[in-house]
Order: sequence, then structure tokens, then C-alpha cells
Amino acid sequence: MAWLIQEDQHGHAITHIRDNWGNLVYSQDEILDVFTSYYRELCGAHLMPLAEILDQFLNRAQLLCLEEKDALGGPILEEKIRAAVGDLVGGKTPGMDGLPAEFYHTYVGDLAPKLTALYAHVLEEGHLPAISQEVLTVSLSKTGGGGEIIRN
Repeated sequence: MAWLIQEDQHGHAITHIRDNWGNLVYSQDEILDVFTSYYRELCGAHLMPLAEILDQFLNRAQLLCLEEKDALGGPILEEKIRAAVGDLVGGKTPGMDGLPAEFYHTYVGDLAPKLTALYAHVLEEGHLPAISQEVLTVSLSKTGGGGEIIRN
């Protein structure tokens, strides 16, 4: 059984990839370097200082009326969580948590109280739990695009 699982996992592993110069690399360290270089280039080109991002956001932000400000200062209500889950559109790519809207629709009864407690805790503490700030990047190659080229 372990052999079958290992064989299945190996079928999904990236065993080689082309670097920026078109050369095939096979070692895990070199493959990791190719991915690291690609994502640094992809993400780094669009980064701007946090202060500039905040200034742009605040300059475009609309002012809230008193009623809206009061609503934001109130407690997190379970019925609001349920309404937000109900507004999620199905058939779309999952969000940051990897769970599709259909999951939330199906289990809203179990999730709403837990999400309410979580959001109340986040509001009280002023920050998200460390686990929610972690990222998992999965590389998916296009059908027929050739899995050797990172941009595919």
C-alpha cells in the first residue's frame, strides 16, 4: 500500500524544470531556485512601500456616514456571518483558505458560531492568528503547455 501511495505522490512531483536560459534542471535545490527566482520577479515588480499603499487607499476611501460607523463599531453578529456566507457565489475558485463557497453553504450551521467567535477574537486582539498569515503556493501547469516551463 505504501508503495502505491509513494508512486502516486511521485507522479505529482516536479522532477525537472527549465531555468531562465532554457536549460533543464533536475536537483530539488535548483528547481527551488528557479521557482524562487520566478516568484520574486513576478511579485517583486509590483511591490510598493506600505506607506504609499496606505496613502493611495485612504485617498480613495469613501467617508462613512454616522450610521455606518456605528455598525462597524458594534459586535460581530452570527446572522451577519450567515448572510455573508449566503452571498458567496458558488462555482468559483476557492479563497485563501482553499475552501469553495459550496463548503461554506453546506456547513454554515456548524461554521457560523465558530466564525463569529473567531472574528470577535480578531477584532478584540487587533490581528489575525499567525496561521492565517501563512501562504501555500501550488504550481499548476496548463494542459498541453509543457510542465518544464515555469510560466506554463
